[in-house]
Amino acid sequence: MTKLMWFIHNTISHPISGFLFLFGLDKAGAWVHDITLPSGFLDVPQGFVVERVVDLDEADEKAKDIDPPSQIK
Repeated sequence: MTKLMWFIHNTISHPISGFLFLFGLDKAGAWVHDITLPSGFLDVPQGFVVERVVDLDEADEKAKDIDPPSQIK
């Protein structure tokens, strides 16, 4: 069943959400995309819209480990 759900997600949801994004309907495009994710993906129930949030504190911590361009040899 998982292969069928991924098939539906990839062949139906991606084109529809792509057109919605193209016409500026970003929230609707994200909803169509996320609602068709197979259950268990990202440990959320099927049909649950996932917020795309970046943890800025975590990103800052990771950025501290990157050498500035002036120090790269």
